[in-house]
Amino acid sequence: MRRSQRRGASYVIVLLGLLTLAATATLSIDLGMLLAARQQLQNAADAAALAGVGVLQLELDAGLAAQAAVDTAACNKVLKTPVTLDLSEDVTVGAWDEENGEIIPFDDTGGAPSVPDGVVAVRVSARRTVDSPDGPIPAAFGRLLGFEHFETRAAATAGLTVSRRERPPVDAVILQDQSGSFADEFPYARAADAEFLDFMGECYADGDRTGVIGFGYHPYHDDSTSPKRRDHW
Repeated sequence: MRRSQRRGASYVIVLLGLLTLAATATLSIDLGMLLAARQQLQNAADAAALAGVGVLQLELDAGLAAQAAVDTAACNKVLKTPVTLDLSEDVTVGAWDEENGEIIPFDDTGGAPSVPDGVVAVRVSARRTVDSPDGPIPAAFGRLLGFEHFETRAAATAGLTVSRRERPPVDAVILQDQSGSFADEFPYARAADAEFLDFMGECYADGDRTGVIGFGYHPYHDDSTSPKRRDHW
């Protein structure tokens, strides 16, 4: 009788140990999936915040910056699902308040955003929660233990220093190859040079000096019998 009772107790202990081991393995699989989703969310948030700031570098338009963040996040995936941001809830664009560590929306009551010297910033919150556009992360094996889903989130803030002070004049010169070995690429290079000069003209400051210096020769006409000449700018 005693030997039989001890054998029965051993069976119970072994069974409880197996159940505990199975539960631990099950949660470990879901935990690994959750950690992977968290890292993918962070990557999406980082990329979206940088994209938004990239727009602010060209134009202080909060709407365009926020939309760039949303579009960039959608190019990233979490567990094979594109990341969807709520434009009004997950993206904040404005001036960075260093003292309080928060973003203050641009003051555009005058028709154009008024930004003092300092830092403009874009903050992105990427979520997989019950109230997020994409919903929570569904549990794989955790349902056996009563876990239907898991939640996770990530955030990123990117900033750009701006100044309204007049910049000093600059000297900007392009040294352009016009030799025969560069003949095929020359039309594209010339177009890029023209865009550069147009850009410098748009942001001209008093005292700027810009120009293009060419060197070498290339055929001026497609007719190979015509003499070669220097292409003047």
